[in-house]
Amino acid sequence: MVKIFTSGSFFDPREVPPAFLDDVAALFAGKVVIAETRTEYVAEDVLTSFRENLEAGGNAAALYVAMGLETTNDYIRDKCIRKGHTFDDFKDAVETARRADVGIKTYLMMKPPYLTEREALADMKKSIREVIPPYSDIISMNLCTIQTRTEVEQYWKQGSYRPPYLWSALMRCSPPTTMCSVTRLAEANGGGDPPTTAANVTMKLWMRLMSTTVRETRFT
Repeated sequence: MVKIFTSGSFFDPREVPPAFLDDVAALFAGKVVIAETRTEYVAEDVLTSFRENLEAGGNAAALYVAMGLETTNDYIRDKCIRKGHTFDDFKDAVETARRADVGIKTYLMMKPPYLTEREALADMKKSIREVIPPYSDIISMNLCTIQTRTEVEQYWKQGSYRPPYLWSALMRCSPPTTMCSVTRLAEANGGGDPPTTAANVTMKLWMRLMSTTVRETRFT
């Protein structure tokens, strides 16, 4: 499996020239590829072409489009995350991707700013329920973390924001709350170490959480 995360949109023609997409598909032909993009850059013809080029390599090639929905609650996404799109926009993108015979990976954010722990847990549970098929094949739950020189870091330093407890993530990743174990916790900082969070989080809990969510489970 090849995961293409550009910290942007892989299918944005201004970011990744269309001709280069053909080169990438040729390089990874025959492999399962997950490519990250915003909803507005999901185009049927582009996805179909890229998928067909991957399939030219035979084997079990497949393409998944990864999109950051973050939450199914439009108010939270707009006011707390400022994502710039709606749940309906996401659904439209999913419909377009399905026509291109492409799978869907959905990112959900655990406890964006301005939510309490209880509100964040409730929102994650609701969001998971609302994005299961036909809207998602893979769900990735991402804990909101403190990044330097950001508005969230300012709130954290002021004592106005605290990242989610890992206990909360464990609750969402433990059956039966995951609805057929479809949730995966993405490593919050990309390195496998515990994210910056509350003081009572231990390495033992972190390792338990990672072992619980180490693999991605697809719907069948």
